[in-house]
Amino acid sequence: MVEFQCDNCGKIFIKKKNRESINHFCSQKCYREWLKINYRPFPVTSGSSHPSYLHDVDHNAVCEWCNKEYQIGAYKAKQGKTRFCSIECRREWYAKVWSQKKSWKLNRREFALNQFKNKSMNRVNSAPQKIINDLLYKKSIKYRNEEVIGSFSFDNYLFEHNLIIEVMGTYFHCDIRKFKEINYKNQLVRIKMDKIKHSFILNNYHIEILYLWEEDIMKNLKLCSLLIDKYLNNKKRIDNYHSINYEIIKNKLCLKNKIIFPYMEWDIEKINQIVDIKLKEKISQKQIDKWITYSCYQCGKKNEQLITKYNKNERHFCSQKCFQKYKKENDWHRKSSPSSIVNK
Repeated sequence: MVEFQCDNCGKIFIKKKNRESINHFCSQKCYREWLKINYRPFPVTSGSSHPSYLHDVDHNAVCEWCNKEYQIGAYKAKQGKTRFCSIECRREWYAKVWSQKKSWKLNRREFALNQFKNKSMNRVNSAPQKIINDLLYKKSIKYRNEEVIGSFSFDNYLFEHNLIIEVMGTYFHCDIRKFKEINYKNQLVRIKMDKIKHSFILNNYHIEILYLWEEDIMKNLKLCSLLIDKYLNNKKRIDNYHSINYEIIKNKLCLKNKIIFPYMEWDIEKINQIVDIKLKEKISQKQIDKWITYSCYQCGKKNEQLITKYNKNERHFCSQKCFQKYKKENDWHRKSSPSSIVNK
């Protein structure tokens, strides 16, 4: 190792001796600065001062997102390929405009469902899912993973029994035993999706889903095994469909005295009360100009509704509870129907 003096900044540094090198630099930065001075005696021209600049082409463009004027190359100007002044503007436009279109969402949803159908979706089976798959295999119960029914995908479809088992992750599906509040966007979105999936399969196919939670699968697999047997033997009619409400007493599966209702069984209004306001603002994507604020016709509570829906009715209520109460007090089901009021 030999001491050298940097040819650019004059700093003394140590490095291995190399007989072939004439110049020495303490860093790549100094090397690049030295090259600019010694090998580029003439200033590098750009823009309209460059020799190959085409003056007969309009190089001016306006960003579609921020409306900022910027310069583009001749080949982009001729082909019309540029729309945004920067990658950041393109990303914001994609997130807030393009990806919010109904056609785009439907296309992405169909793509994801096709991925499940073709078994080309990687890393679908989590550790709890693999355990349940092995358990069903040992019980000689035939099943299909990620079965697509309608617009939804279900974890385990027991096609010989026409029953469904869903594996519920602690974090992703927000196990109420661990999460007393909803602080994450993924959890709130998944809770709402679980409610929609349950309503869809129950209303259209009359199937009650058995929900096996991750904590029970990992710590008490015997409970899950007995619950699956009970689910099949009783022809999908059991007291409760969540593993969190069962326990084993003297090798028998028993329903707990204190029933726990997961978040997916809560009313939306009750869920919104325990969600942080900042989280609501973060996930909100509604267009304010398309909503209207009104007072409930029954209780006077302020509420919001889409203007298109608001214009369809004469009387407006904040909930079904207020609507039913108004009907009873005014004997509305005998005097008139909602359709007649709309027609008026």
